[in-house]
Amino acid sequence: SGEYVAEIAGINVTINSCTDDMVEYGKTVAEKYESCLPGIIEYILSAEAFGEDGEFDCVTEEQLKTSLNKPEIRLLVGNDRIPKTGVCTYCNQTLDDEHIFSFEFVNVFEDLDYFTIEG
Repeated sequence: SGEYVAEIAGINVTINSCTDDMVEYGKTVAEKYESCLPGIIEYILSAEAFGEDGEFDCVTEEQLKTSLNKPEIRLLVGNDRIPKTGVCTYCNQTLDDEHIFSFEFVNVFEDLDYFTIEG
């Protein structure tokens, strides 16, 4: 088994299991991304790097929204006991030219967690 990548609603979605269930999950996550974006932005702005004395402390909600660009989403297989999870990564954000932002989520952008800045 390998990884499968598809562009859905302008977003690259990677799944590690090409089952009907995972394909539908990928479509749902990609199609709901725009409607979930306000909550994602609120979550990112709550990160330490965007707080007082953080590296991005002067960034406004609107600046963040226009600078994130399209994410890349990697979905992980869940099962009856473990919910589906994913990682949302912004490789092309334009707040600077050296960092990659990412966070994990459960189901369709619920329980956002583990925000990281790499680079």
